[in-house]
Amino acid sequence: MNLKVIIRYLLSLVLATFLLWIGFKDLNFGEIWSTLKEVNFTYIFISLVVLVISHIIRAARSMMLLQPLGYKPGLGNSFVALMAGYFINLVVPRLGEVTRCTVLQKMEKVPVAASFGTVITERILDLIMLVLLFLLALVIEYDRLYNFYTSFVNQKFENLAQLKFYFLLAGLVLVVMAISSYILFRIFKEKIVEHAVFKKISSLVKNIWEGMLSVRNVSNPFLFILFTVLIWAMYFLAAYIVLLSIPDVSSLGLAAGLSILVMGSLGMATPVQGGLGAYHILVSEVLILYGIEKSKGLIFATIVHESQLLFTLLLGAGCFIYSLISKKKEPHKIHQT
Repeated sequence: MNLKVIIRYLLSLVLATFLLWIGFKDLNFGEIWSTLKEVNFTYIFISLVVLVISHIIRAARSMMLLQPLGYKPGLGNSFVALMAGYFINLVVPRLGEVTRCTVLQKMEKVPVAASFGTVITERILDLIMLVLLFLLALVIEYDRLYNFYTSFVNQKFENLAQLKFYFLLAGLVLVVMAISSYILFRIFKEKIVEHAVFKKISSLVKNIWEGMLSVRNVSNPFLFILFTVLIWAMYFLAAYIVLLSIPDVSSLGLAAGLSILVMGSLGMATPVQGGLGAYHILVSEVLILYGIEKSKGLIFATIVHESQLLFTLLLGAGCFIYSLISKKKEPHKIHQT
């Protein structure tokens, strides 16, 4: 592990610790214990089973993306690679995707560049689904969520005009960097394209790009879309089932579950280990809009997050260890005409 990865890991850990302190600094831990004694842990177990089903569906969908490239990994090994990647992501953020592809290369001889391209496609699909769910939640719970987002933004920025200024400034910097890079490339094009490093990078980018475009050639587009919808339906169901386990929040409806899913997903997307702190703050804040005390919201967020976190750590660690001790498999390539 190089110095850059260590620094990134430490910064992520410090940020997670700070966010957790912000969220829990005013919480009475006696209240947490009394609430935990009322939790029906049967629902927690069921939610974890639902979560595993979502991971199995995701692994099956990833197989569909690799088949147009000429590879047919097994469902078991695809699932192992997926969970091993989740495990590493919890330890070192953003390293899980590379780990997943590396494990799949070892166990199924799928080139890392090709599988990494499909992982990028999966992330784009996840983003599209999250945006669609956000819009759906906004339509269903417009008043509640609009007030939440505007108040949250106003806490970070003096006004929306200031937020627009930062976006415009960032966009301007990106445009200047892109134009400068293009000009430099045109000036030194002949030397750059003949360099060995450029050829290796070009080949790598080509393979990744082919992996990303494999979504156009999936054998069953309807099943692929169904898998994509089912993955997020399982995420929603897993979080909603936990709602039923806690008396103080069990009366909340499906609309609240959708809002929790959207805000929780945004929290999980933050650059900290497993969304620690960010998930708790966002979910507890959105539950306030449904009349739930912040302390109760934090307890709910903690039960959801920590039960899934611990389960993913245990299952992911087991899959990661299995990938290390398993024998290498001969590639199962599909004949392409």
